[in-house]
Amino acid sequence: MTPAIAEATIHALVIILLPLLLMALLKVDIAKTALVVLIYSIYAATRLGFTKNLPEFIVEGLWTGTQIASIVVAALLFYNVYRGLGYEEKLRVSFGREYSGRVKLPLAVFFTGFIESVSGFGITVAVTAPMLVMLGINPLVALVACLIGHSWAVPFAAIGIPTLVLSSLASADPFRLSQITGVLMFPPLVLTLVFVGKILKVDRRSLFISVTLALLLSLVACLVGPMTGVAASLLMFLAYIVITLREKINAIIRSLELYISLSTILILAYVLGIRGLVPTSTIIILLAVFSSVYRDKSILQPIIKKTVAASYKPVVAIILFTMVADISRQTGIMEALAREIALVSGSYFVYLIPIVGIIGTYVTGSNTASNIIFAALHESYAKITGLDLYLILALQNSGGGLGSMISPPKIAVGASTLEARGLEGTALRNTLKYIIPISTPLLAIATLALTT
Repeated sequence: MTPAIAEATIHALVIILLPLLLMALLKVDIAKTALVVLIYSIYAATRLGFTKNLPEFIVEGLWTGTQIASIVVAALLFYNVYRGLGYEEKLRVSFGREYSGRVKLPLAVFFTGFIESVSGFGITVAVTAPMLVMLGINPLVALVACLIGHSWAVPFAAIGIPTLVLSSLASADPFRLSQITGVLMFPPLVLTLVFVGKILKVDRRSLFISVTLALLLSLVACLVGPMTGVAASLLMFLAYIVITLREKINAIIRSLELYISLSTILILAYVLGIRGLVPTSTIIILLAVFSSVYRDKSILQPIIKKTVAASYKPVVAIILFTMVADISRQTGIMEALAREIALVSGSYFVYLIPIVGIIGTYVTGSNTASNIIFAALHESYAKITGLDLYLILALQNSGGGLGSMISPPKIAVGASTLEARGLEGTALRNTLKYIIPISTPLLAIATLALTT
């Protein structure tokens, strides 16, 4: 190993470990952590002789990060409009305790997947756990069920941000990456339904119907790509209601009409070739503004303020981390580390990729952040070893999604909406029991990367 490669490898390790150490040990928030890592990345690039190229790298990263952040803001704005117009409350009251036996499993898995797909930001568990409690479920059981239940959809959170981010940073096609991620997440989704069904003590008929409907995930992923989360979760949830609770279907559709409209428009736009981060975020924002002005324009101004306040730190973190990723990729820092990993472990590092994704999300609280941190490393590793890039990225994406079930920030946010104290530690211990068996299929699927 030449001195230059050795130094680049060390810098890559520091860039990967810094956010984990700062956030896990020192409890530094994600925006400040991103700033520290960016400063170190600039220092590393300077040390390696890229001083003249740095402005170009920074500007490119800033532009990519801003596009990604636009989706974050748009998705949160739309969710706040949906909530402000009373749709969420309409859906909440659509269910009564007399229907709890029939709806608790789809609420905990399919509906949490839907809320995750259209909102993100840790909102999901905070929204859905109280709905289960309203149906007579113990608060701790409700919290654990929703933490596990939403994780399958996390790679598609907020209209697919983690997947779009990963594909953008690794120069991959987002449609194909979404397809493969959707296929990879089918076995974990089935196991999620089985374990959440056991936790909630659902009857065999409910479990059988839910597991059968889970087949829609892979099918929808192959058809709609980045819209997989929204389309699959909505289809599975509504199909379950049609089969088991037909008398409530009209009320439920009315309470979801805003998101059904959004999903339809985005899918049509994609078919017509209107694609990309900026066009997607523009469509979401325009529909949110139109809906609020048309129905109750008085809510728009406070909702915009609320959205800006809530999205400020995540937006800053995403932009700064994207700049780090761009610097790491263009300076060859991550490629140097990937070469050393390939030299030491050969192709067998592929088995650790889902675990890397899980750890990244556990520490940062975000699958998006986990994908940003490790995108360049995995891209370089795939190129050096000749392994399938999309399968490598999908393993990271899927592992990162499942890691959300043990994310302390999500546990804290979910527990904050329940009228019970001291749930966080017990909830974490309970979800830890399930993440290993639920993520095991990803390790088995990793074998495909070695044989294709």
